Amino acid sequence: MSRVDVDGVATEYQVTGQGRPVILLHGFPDSGRLWRHQVPALAAAGFQVIVPDLRGYGSSGKPEPVQAYFRPPSAVPPSSARSRGTCCCFSSPASPSAG
Repeated sequence: MSRVDVDGVATEYQVTGQGRPVILLHGFPDSGRLWRHQVPALAAAGFQVIVPDLRGYGSSGKPEPVQAYFRPPSAVPPSSARSRGTCCCFSSPASPSAG
């Protein structure tokens, strides 16, 4: 795992493979580990697979103020604009309420 610091909050991420980038994002309440079965197949297919633990999840920083979880579009690293890639997201369905 690698680590980058953005505005004082550490984000852990894993990069596997080489080629056109694919970013796999997890949702609540998961971590980047959610994609552990897809990463090897995508890397073997010739992609560079990037899997972060988003703020507040997994090994990434967990800042206290709620505002720290909102990022403006300008927070996207400029280098990401140079490489055309794909982003895949997954969020667990809300659990049914008891009652």
